[in-house]
Amino acid sequence: MQAWKKPLRLTLTSLGVSSALMALQAAGKGDCNAASRIFGPIVAGNSNRVAALNALAECESRTGHPERATASFLRVTRILPNTWEAWNNLGGNYLALKKPEQAVDVLEKAVKLKPLAISPLINLAGAYEQIGKSKESYQALDRAHRIRPDDKQLDAARLDSAARLATEAAALINQRNYNAARTLLRLIEGPLEATASWHNLIGYVEFKLKNDKPALDHLQKALAMEPDNEDYLLDVAELLSYHEAFDQLRNIFLIALQRMPESPRVQYGLAINYLQDNQLEPAKALLEQLVIKHPGFEAANVAVGEAYEYEGNVDALLEVGRKLQSVNPANPHGPYFEGAAYLRRAREGGAEGPKAVAAFKRAIELDPTSPRAHFQLSRAYSETGDDTSAEAELKNTLQLDPKHPKARYVLGRIYQKQGKTELARRELSAHAKLKTIEDKTDYRRLIITSRAP
Repeated sequence: MQAWKKPLRLTLTSLGVSSALMALQAAGKGDCNAASRIFGPIVAGNSNRVAALNALAECESRTGHPERATASFLRVTRILPNTWEAWNNLGGNYLALKKPEQAVDVLEKAVKLKPLAISPLINLAGAYEQIGKSKESYQALDRAHRIRPDDKQLDAARLDSAARLATEAAALINQRNYNAARTLLRLIEGPLEATASWHNLIGYVEFKLKNDKPALDHLQKALAMEPDNEDYLLDVAELLSYHEAFDQLRNIFLIALQRMPESPRVQYGLAINYLQDNQLEPAKALLEQLVIKHPGFEAANVAVGEAYEYEGNVDALLEVGRKLQSVNPANPHGPYFEGAAYLRRAREGGAEGPKAVAAFKRAIELDPTSPRAHFQLSRAYSETGDDTSAEAELKNTLQLDPKHPKARYVLGRIYQKQGKTELARRELSAHAKLKTIEDKTDYRRLIITSRAP
């Protein structure tokens, strides 16, 4: 940001009018040497000739030598400590010297002396920006804008500053620092409230802070302003999914599908909505077409795997597990689906128990924090007759998810077999108090984590 400086008014009294005019003309033309030859003797020693000091300093500053101007500007502030222009000129000089910390100190004095002056506020904004204080920079520009609202250059600078703060707010959202993000977004509401991006950001923050009414208002407004923005659509979907407003969400996806019939993410979102509402067949139809057209769309492969596991389609589940591992060996769902297929075969009398154990172990290596994988591994161990390892995996499951109802129940049954009556009673009692976790919770997770094929 270019420094704005307001020069001090020059007084020619006692300088000798013709000599002073010559010096001023030379300074105006950038001939600082000529100006210095005339003004130099006047400002030598302890002279308080403000006009001469300021003319020389301005000349050096304009001609690219701000380091030569500093001493003169400093002398002016000592002579006229209550004159805002003196501090503003010194601050602008420090900005030119890339010394923003010193600039902030003196420009704050200028603003305090003349609160309605535009130039020191703009210089102060530039100084704050250079030291990384974007919030304070915006506040200075916003204050200047309120003083001069019709200044287009000032309005553009304020808008740019607000956009930088919006980017910072988005970073804070990614860091899950929602309160700090909301503070920034509320600060820049004035210049950005007409933009879809601001409504989307503040809406998402309000959602994460459990302020549902303003969250939905802002998210829907962003989507209405940019109806083809898939990211905005998915943010609305996350909110409606959280509140299980499946019918409302389906209507939004169906409208979006009319506007964007070839969008993989819209088709995917609609499929997940069907899964959430326990409509398996239309969900599978959409997902199976998606993975054919977009074989690298991992989220769609994961979702169709979830559907196959739910309906017990072992062959299809095994195929999608292997496909995911070929598409992305680091995706834990690949070995998990493979293990789930082997486990179902083992429970139906097959000999795939050891294969299931090996597959679930690979899934856990990729994602040690998955209670589902640990629980399924415990079941696979049970199929191979390894109750000791099964018990250990159930404990791992409950350490990750103390409210896992099935793990409580199975562990209680193991304790019963072992004759550990009190431990069994405790686990079975805990199971009875837990509300069964429905699959739609995992489906909501799918829509949250998918942002692109």
